[in-house]
Amino acid sequence: MKFNYLPPTIVFQEVPDEISLCFSITGCKVGCKGCHSTELWNENYGSPLTNKAFIQWLKKYQRLISCVVFFGGEWQPHALIEKLLIAKNFGLKTCLYSGEEAGEKHININISQHLNF
Repeated sequence: MKFNYLPPTIVFQEVPDEISLCFSITGCKVGCKGCHSTELWNENYGSPLTNKAFIQWLKKYQRLISCVVFFGGEWQPHALIEKLLIAKNFGLKTCLYSGEEAGEKHININISQHLNF
C-alpha cells in the first residue's frame, strides 16, 4: 500500500496557537459519511511521501512552522509513525486528524503516543 500525499499547505486554524504544515494523506479507508475530501479515498492519488521528501518539506519550512498536521494516514501506522518521529526530531509538534475518532475505532496507541494533538 502506498503512503501518498498531496502537496502540503501552511494552516493556522487546525491547531490553536500553532503554525502547521499540513499533509493530506490519500488512501483513506474510513469513508466518513459526508466527507468533504472524497478524493483522498483513492490510494493512487498524489505522490509517495518518502522520508526523503518529508524531510525536504520540513527543511523548506523549518523556521516558519511549529507543528506538522496529518489529515489521515492512520491506516498505515508504520509509515505515519516514521514521519511523526522525523517531525519530533525537527523539534516540531504533531497532530493527526482522523475520522476514526468519530467512529467505533480509536487511534492506535502506537500512533497516539507520538502525537501532541
